[in-house]
Amino acid sequence: MSALEREVIEKFQQLDDEAQQRVGVLIAQQTEARTPSSGADRWLDGARALRAEMRARYGKLTFSAAMLVNEVREERLNELMDRY
Repeated sequence: MSALEREVIEKFQQLDDEAQQRVGVLIAQQTEARTPSSGADRWLDGARALRAEMRARYGKLTFSAAMLVNEVREERLNELMDRY
């Protein structure tokens, strides 16, 4: 590893979490532009970049599939209760 690489890594580690996310997205975009990949790989890379951008903007969201299902069930139950 070169001295420049070590310096970049050290500077990256000094950044706060949001700045690390932004820099990570930028690096991913730069390396993606240089690397040929399949459509699925490009889609997955885009999804990962979007996730990193959303985490940088809003923080880590904590919810699960079970929580989403329960929310839908509750909304449906409320709809049924309002009808009768």
